[in-house]
Amino acid sequence: MPGFRRSRRGLWPTHRTALHCAAATGDLGCCESIIQNIADVFSLDGRQCSPLDIACLGNQVPAVEHFSDKMDR
Repeated sequence: MPGFRRSRRGLWPTHRTALHCAAATGDLGCCESIIQNIADVFSLDGRQCSPLDIACLGNQVPAVEHFSDKMDR
């Protein structure tokens, strides 16, 4: 179930944004569309990870480069 993680106690929200989910899959078109619609590239999920962190953890190199470029601006 997207946006939730499973634990022994059931499902708990991860507080990930649409941008976090797009970063996890490496979908650059989706990432750019979300960013153009005023998404916060510095937003943090429930584990204090930014979309850049999620892209790094998923080894999504093109997405990592994309977010690094957006964060420099």
